[in-house]
Amino acid sequence: MIDQSTREIEKKKVIIWLALILCALLTLVGISMGDWRMALVAGGITIACIAALSAINRQLDAIPPYRPGKGFWFYRLSRSRKIHVLTVGQVVIFLVIIGLQGFKISSVMYALVLISTIQFMFKSRISHHTPVDQASLFELEDIGVIQPSESVIGLYQDFQSWTTANGGAKILLLTPERLIAIRMINPNEGERTEIPLMDIDRLGLVGQGKKGEGLLLSVGVSNGSIIRFMLLGQSFHYSPEQFIQQFLELLDKRSAGQEGVLESAQNLRVRPEEHPPILNHPVFRPIDLHNEPVVPASDTPHQPSATKPKVIDF
Repeated sequence: MIDQSTREIEKKKVIIWLALILCALLTLVGISMGDWRMALVAGGITIACIAALSAINRQLDAIPPYRPGKGFWFYRLSRSRKIHVLTVGQVVIFLVIIGLQGFKISSVMYALVLISTIQFMFKSRISHHTPVDQASLFELEDIGVIQPSESVIGLYQDFQSWTTANGGAKILLLTPERLIAIRMINPNEGERTEIPLMDIDRLGLVGQGKKGEGLLLSVGVSNGSIIRFMLLGQSFHYSPEQFIQQFLELLDKRSAGQEGVLESAQNLRVRPEEHPPILNHPVFRPIDLHNEPVVPASDTPHQPSATKPKVIDF
C-alpha cells in the first residue's frame, strides 16, 4: 500500500543533495576568495545537509531499536517545555538571519515568516492539543471503531469533521494494548489496521510536509516489517508532537511491564444527553499489513530483497 509519503521523501532527499553540493561549492569559493563569512555559513549548511541525509537514511532504511526513555528528546518534553524550546528557536532564527544579512527589510521579513510559521502552526497546535477528545471518541463509538468500554489513552486525527476527511487523512488511537490506525479514502470510506504495542521494537520520526508541519512515523514490528504513517499535521487542534509524546510514554510503560498502571486508566465513557450521534457512517475495510505489497527500503532495488526490511506505507 503506497501513499504520497514515499514520493515526498525522495523529493526531500534530492533537495538536500542539491543544497549539499551547492553549499560545498560555496564553501570552497569562500575559502579561495578569503571570504570567511561565506565559507563559515556555507560550511555550516553543508554539515547540516550531511547530518540530515544521514538521519533520513537511518530512520527510513534501518530504523534503530527502540530504547525505553532514550532518544526523541524534543517529543519527550512536556507541553510547556516544547513551547519554551520553540520560543528560543524563534529568537535564534531572528538573531542569526539579522546577524548574517544585516538589518534589511528583506531579512527582517524572511525572519518574520519563519517565526510566524513556528508561532501559528507548531506552538498553536501544541497549546490546543487535547490528549483525548471525548466528542471524537463518541463519534468513533458510533461508527464502530472502538467499544464503549475500551480505554483510549491518546488520539490524533488530520481533520476536524468526517465531511472534510479527504483521501490520505489519518486517525491514530492509542489503547493500553494497541496502536489503531485509520486512513480515509474519502469521507465515506476508509481502511483500518492495528498493531499490538508489544510487537513494536523500532521507531523512527522524520519531519514531512512543505513547511515541515507533518511527521512520518515509522514503526518497526517484531516480524521485521516497517510500517510508515504520514501524519499531515494540518489541524490546529491535534498536535503530532503531543501524540508522539503519549506514544513514547505508553511504549516506555509497556517495556517496563506496567500493565497495572495502564489498565487502571480505563474508564467507562458516559455520553452526554446533548451529544448528537454522527450522521455520516464511513465504512472501514480491515487491512492485513502482513499481506500488503512491499515498498523498496532503498534506492537500489536490484539488490537481494532478503537484506531489506519490508516497508509498508499506510
